[in-house]
Amino acid sequence: MFHPGIPIYVYVAMICIVAGLIRFSKLSPPYLRLFIPFLAVTVFVECVTPLKWIHFKGSNHWFFNLFTIMEFAFYGLIYFKTISGTAKKKYVVYSLLLGLAAAFINIFFIQGFEKFHTISYRICSAITISWCILYFRQLLQLHEEIRLVELPMFWFTTGIFFFSLGFFFYMNAFDYIVYRKISFNQQLWKVISRSLNMLLYSCFLIGFLCQRSRKTSFSSS
Repeated sequence: MFHPGIPIYVYVAMICIVAGLIRFSKLSPPYLRLFIPFLAVTVFVECVTPLKWIHFKGSNHWFFNLFTIMEFAFYGLIYFKTISGTAKKKYVVYSLLLGLAAAFINIFFIQGFEKFHTISYRICSAITISWCILYFRQLLQLHEEIRLVELPMFWFTTGIFFFSLGFFFYMNAFDYIVYRKISFNQQLWKVISRSLNMLLYSCFLIGFLCQRSRKTSFSSS
């Protein structure tokens, strides 16, 4: 049964979890299996408000602040494991710490808990985009012949890249939208948010299903 308050992309995320569990033993490198519990947490977060699993007294922005910071840290872990080279790994670590520090400072001293951390979210999105670019560049520099469509991490990164890029541009336009008091702001947010989430989880689903052989994957772990 579909709940009217739950967006369609959440059901796609649920399908991703099922697909990931079915393909669990074939997912390679093994750390890609962490996407399954990550998606389970994501589904829980998305269902909390419409299903009233948690009753918020006032704003629920603090809850999504915590989730988006956890999401950023999770992607940092994944790209630390995926990206090769000492210098590049150090970049992932330092940029991850920079993003976490920015979120901490923003939430505690600038925007506060009651507002969504738009300032630090932009920073974290930009950092995530840079990790995706490092991964794509790593693929281009491979000397062996590979089929990109059979690489789970290629599909995961494709989804993360466009998701982060879309929200980065929206968040940068957010202040202008609010300042101008654009009447269709909420409708615009729903369209952009749901479209980007649908793209993200569709790419995740392909990533879980695409891999035919462990030989097509690589890892620097």
